[in-house]
Amino acid sequence: MRALLVAHSAEEIKTIGDALMLRCERPDDAVRLGLRIISELEAIPGFPVARVGVHTGSAVCREGDWYGTTVNVASRLCTAAGAGSVLVSDQTCRAAGRMRKVDLGDTELHWLKNLTTPVEARLVSESRAGHCMLARAMPRPVI
Repeated sequence: MRALLVAHSAEEIKTIGDALMLRCERPDDAVRLGLRIISELEAIPGFPVARVGVHTGSAVCREGDWYGTTVNVASRLCTAAGAGSVLVSDQTCRAAGRMRKVDLGDTELHWLKNLTTPVEARLVSESRAGHCMLARAMPRPVI
């Protein structure tokens, strides 16, 4: 996966067990990198199925590591993502804007560990139609 980082303006922050913590300069690059990771790993026979979580926001960098709620949300979205999928926060989708060749699933609320409010997120996939328009999501009522 490290070979994909340069093409997506990404850097490896650290490994955590069998996971990689990555940081991208732009939200759309992060979404595309997530899709590429899943695609590349699925092509390797016998390789374990991966999952990707993506979130955008502020974080604090200390001695080459990143900390804060944004990092925690990305990690929790990764845990919430199904096998072989990329789960992206609506905050990232809005920041990324229009993305060609990316399909966005419906917005769903995810109650994530240690967060007091749910996070709106979407499953994303490579588009078969060739392009996708992002519309602003209307928040769903919480009951």
